[in-house]
Amino acid sequence: KIVRNGKLEKENQYDKNAISVVDKENRKLGYVEKERTKEIAPTLDKDRKNEVIVIGIYSNVLKIKINWL
Repeated sequence: KIVRNGKLEKENQYDKNAISVVDKENRKLGYVEKERTKEIAPTLDKDRKNEVIVIGIYSNVLKIKINWL
């Protein structure tokens, strides 16, 4: 399990709800699976702090658990 931060990418050309997951050095690890972004994006848009636990990585798509702080 890896704990990291989720960031909303409103300017993403493929998905306005895209959420990237970055490590402590702000390096992008991948993206949250698209099926989950609609439920998570509105809360991230309010700049709510979070921790992301990566539970699986499949070709740049991350299965995650998110903890709101």
